[in-house]
Amino acid sequence: MDPRITTLGIFLIGVLSIPGSIAPPSGEEAASTPPAATAAEPGLLRSADSIAQDDALAAIIRSEARRTGLSPALIAAVIFVESSGNPRAVSHAGAIGLMQLKPGTARAEARRIGLDWMGEETLFDPIANVRLGVSYLDAMIGRFDGDLELALAAYNAGPTRVAAQIRQDRTVPAEYSRRVIEIYESSFGARSGSTAPI
Repeated sequence: MDPRITTLGIFLIGVLSIPGSIAPPSGEEAASTPPAATAAEPGLLRSADSIAQDDALAAIIRSEARRTGLSPALIAAVIFVESSGNPRAVSHAGAIGLMQLKPGTARAEARRIGLDWMGEETLFDPIANVRLGVSYLDAMIGRFDGDLELALAAYNAGPTRVAAQIRQDRTVPAEYSRRVIEIYESSFGARSGSTAPI
């Protein structure tokens, strides 16, 4: 397993342990949660790395999780796969920030949710980037009828391309989706075999 996954797990512990956060799983779900994810150690939040050092980032992940009904663990897993938590990341394809959004997609999403768009610089703001990324991911989950694997593929490759592959009865590339889901499930104690985003 990628050793950085442990760091992201520590980050999520911080997200779930800050007062006012989403409650950790209980009952049957708690039984499947790894020990590291059940005992909050806030001191670890500060010592892990840059992804775990910003209480504002943890707060926006919690806020967006509540707003959309998505798991904060899923949001954190997407951030990890997309940028390893680097808010200044820029891909070779021109995607920017924590959730690696292309400016055209982000501008349209900002208009849709009523977020001020100040050009590409908006995407270097971690809070704006996460709001836009989570809104876009939530829209993809809705567009693909709750199928998380297809929604993640669309988040990564674009919904038009994924829809065309489905129409043409072609295999939708699943490497990205499976990477996010693997990290989500193995790092955060999601129920085995479940791809439910909540």
